[in-house]
Amino acid sequence: YQRRVREKTNPAADALVCALGLFIAAPATFAALFFFELIAPLGWAMIAIAEFFLFLNWAPVNAILLSVVPPHRRGTAEAMQIFFSHFFGDASSALIVGGVSDIIQSTSDLGSTSSLRWALMINIVVVILGGLWFWVCGKYLPEDRKTMLRQISEERHELINEADAISVVPEDSSTEVEYEKIVI
Repeated sequence: YQRRVREKTNPAADALVCALGLFIAAPATFAALFFFELIAPLGWAMIAIAEFFLFLNWAPVNAILLSVVPPHRRGTAEAMQIFFSHFFGDASSALIVGGVSDIIQSTSDLGSTSSLRWALMINIVVVILGGLWFWVCGKYLPEDRKTMLRQISEERHELINEADAISVVPEDSSTEVEYEKIVI
C-alpha cells in the first residue's frame, strides 16, 4: 500500500519525510537547550517535539534501506544500519559532546551546565547535516529503487529460465543431477 501511495504522490517521499523531520527537530532541540532554564515546561515540550521528529525517521529509513538492497543482502544491510547508527549515535556521541564540553569549560568562564549546553550544539549541526543528506538522497532514491526492481526482475527471470532447463530425472535412471542447479 505504501509503495502505491508513494508512486502516485512523490517517489522520494520517504527521504523527504526524514529530511523534514530533521529540519523540524533542529530548531526544537535548540529551543529546548535554551528555554529549559527559563521556562521548564516549555523546555520539556520542545524536547518532546524534537524527539518526535527525530524518531519519525526510523520507519522511513528502514523502508529506504529495504527498497534499495537486494533481498539476499537485506538482513546484513539492516544489521549494518543498526550497528553504525548506534556506533555513531549513542555510543560515540557522549564522548564527543563530553570532550567538547570539557574544552569549552577549560577555555572559558562558563560552568559545567553552560558548557554542556553549548557542546550539545554539535547535535543540532549533525541533525541539520542529516536533513540535507536525506534531501539529496530524495533526488536519487526513485532511480535507485527502479534499479533494484530491475535487478530483482532479472534475477527472477534467470531463475525461471534455469528452472525450465532442468529436467526431472526418473528414479531408475543412473544420471546424476548437480545439486547447485536445482531451484526450489
